[in-house]
Amino acid sequence: MDPMRPEHLESLWHSARNRKTGALLKVLQTYFDKAQNCFECAFLLMRATSDFYESRPNSLAVTIMNVFQEWLSEHKEVYAAFLTDDIKRMALLAVLKQTKPFLIALVCDVYKLEENGVEYMDIVQNLLLRKRFSEASTVVASLKLHGNFTLEDIPIPLFLMDKMALLESYLEGQPKLQKELLIFLDNLYHDGNLADGVISNLNGKMISRDRNHPKTLEKIISRLLKQYGLPGETCPHVHYKRSKNALRYLFFKKYIEDDYSEPGWREMVCEVVGTNSSLQRDLLNELLWVNDYESALNFAVKLCVPDRQWPRAIRSFMGQCGPEKVQELIESWNSYRDQDDPSKYLPFRLELCDVEMVDTADGFENCIEIIKNYNLVGIDAEWKPTMGLTPARLSLVQLAVWDNVFVLDMLKLSEILSEEQWGQLYTDVLGSNEILKLGFGIAEDLKLLAETIKFPGGKVQNIVDLCSFAEKLRCDWPFLMEPKVPKVPGHKGLSELTRTLLGLPLNKNEQCSDWENRPLRLSQMIYAAVDAFCLLEVYEELCKRADAVNMNMRQLLEEATDAQKGAHRRRRKPQKYKSQVPRQHGCKTNTGKR
Repeated sequence: MDPMRPEHLESLWHSARNRKTGALLKVLQTYFDKAQNCFECAFLLMRATSDFYESRPNSLAVTIMNVFQEWLSEHKEVYAAFLTDDIKRMALLAVLKQTKPFLIALVCDVYKLEENGVEYMDIVQNLLLRKRFSEASTVVASLKLHGNFTLEDIPIPLFLMDKMALLESYLEGQPKLQKELLIFLDNLYHDGNLADGVISNLNGKMISRDRNHPKTLEKIISRLLKQYGLPGETCPHVHYKRSKNALRYLFFKKYIEDDYSEPGWREMVCEVVGTNSSLQRDLLNELLWVNDYESALNFAVKLCVPDRQWPRAIRSFMGQCGPEKVQELIESWNSYRDQDDPSKYLPFRLELCDVEMVDTADGFENCIEIIKNYNLVGIDAEWKPTMGLTPARLSLVQLAVWDNVFVLDMLKLSEILSEEQWGQLYTDVLGSNEILKLGFGIAEDLKLLAETIKFPGGKVQNIVDLCSFAEKLRCDWPFLMEPKVPKVPGHKGLSELTRTLLGLPLNKNEQCSDWENRPLRLSQMIYAAVDAFCLLEVYEELCKRADAVNMNMRQLLEEATDAQKGAHRRRRKPQKYKSQVPRQHGCKTNTGKR
């Protein structure tokens, strides 16, 4: 059959409702076996299909090329005999009659055009002259010709045309080019006229109107920085803007909402400002604006801001205080004591000696061995607030049982533990059906944990999110959620749940502190321990309330789980759990109690 008129192929394709069938495969393989030049036959067949110009990933044109690629894997000897330079050029020119990138990339791969990619520079240049940037970018990326073109040739036009998928495909595996583009976009964010030269060479209809709008640029730059693992300082203009917004947020949290601890707030301010002189100046001016002269002086000293850069008001305040008072203020920075009344918050039921920081392999294994003896564990996690400046990174994972709270230093453990050792955590604890795991909004904690340790096949089973469980109880069994004390404003999340069931809220002052600081402050350790241990107390209280009205807590948990999975999912067989009462009844054996 003449490959230029593949009526039989079209008939087979349409009769099978546009699907690849055994009959179609057999015909194509016969074509390739009998063709004078199989490479020429393949691209002629592709070119002659009726859906060539509207090629979809499952079109006949693409199917022909995919089948040819599979056929070649079993006939490698034909490369040397039939794949000539002329055939390669003809195949590339043929596929460029249409515009779909995936088919262009497929032909480049099948015909091994990368082996002598520079031979096709004239074709790429012609595409650029005709403003066919999409096709040009696909050819350049497939043939690894990036070094022959500038940002203005391909990446910037793709960005202005809102061809982000093609742009990211073009940049894949090109770290130098990724950084260069981000620097350009950052400069464009600062000066919107920077792209005028490129825009003038493009057809106005090709350009997406909002591409150089500051908000659009900020979102794209932030996403690409995260995607390519580059520090925020790569784009100083956007980084400054986002840091300034973060600084304003911190001022709002401290001076308006007043829900930050003083040490935690200072840590986060220092983290945001760093050594950036512009941000340091903004910080000092903001502090003067809220009349906090003492903090302004302390930060000026702490951040080593040169005296000549101090605002005049700080120098005047320093002169009024005198040397002794100034020294006293500076010393008070390191000796701050929380004045908040601890009786207002849920106390920690264990002793501080029962809280263990786990930062060694031996400590980790000991932690797992102890937790295995319990059938109930509270899980929480902490990470440093990034306020959009950097990707979130897990700092701590807290595992609480009735006699201990283990605080896993994820920054240290992620460097020293083997995959096999991490497997113990999943096998013996997280994936164990014998241990009920409690969390609050735990999905994000587990997501960050999986990203941190990357243990393949790690599964979490038998877990209860007390956040969604409490909401279901409020709807279905409101008497189980009767508040112990009258409702007061200002509490939310887990703190509101403990206030409702246990009568006291949590002290959340350390929630947004720098959890990557080592060693942790005592107040941070207590906060981390209470956040995990209170999950056990909440569950204990719910069990008591259910027992008081002869309700089965395990059945309530299963109903909540089934409701989340959907009515169409098969209900799991109930599992038996021992009484969940602390210390005396909550553990299977003696569990290392001091």
